[in-house]
Amino acid sequence: MAYKINRTIMINGQRKWIRADSEQEYFEKVVHLMGGSPTEQATEKHPFPEYAQKWFDVYGKPSVSSVAAITYQRQIDKYLNPAFHEKSIEEITTADIQALFNDMGNCAKDTKYKVKTVLGMILSCAQEDGLIARNPLLSNRLRINGKQSVDTVP
Repeated sequence: MAYKINRTIMINGQRKWIRADSEQEYFEKVVHLMGGSPTEQATEKHPFPEYAQKWFDVYGKPSVSSVAAITYQRQIDKYLNPAFHEKSIEEITTADIQALFNDMGNCAKDTKYKVKTVLGMILSCAQEDGLIARNPLLSNRLRINGKQSVDTVP
């Protein structure tokens, strides 16, 4: 049988493989392995700033050049943390993300795409960790507008 979902997850420090035919079945298996029932809702929340910094320290910084690492950290500190400082990773919606891009105002479109790239990596990691069922950044409703970036004079 070919499974649509085949992921690993860390539960109480142990890596477990979960195979499922749907997100619902995957969720039920995760909840069962954690000792709960699928109708119970997880109460633990993961504050965005802490999760984003953990992602940066574990996955972002070690795997890119120092210049890219500086850019990633800048996007987190300057745009993402201020926008989501009171939210947990589980609470971020597509509307929150659109509000972030709208609030960036006259920033260059390239800057907004850099923010989108970093946020996308953080949310993808959260999805793989089983914290969110769907990445809100992948919505077709999102629109990124901005001015063209200006070339730096050498």
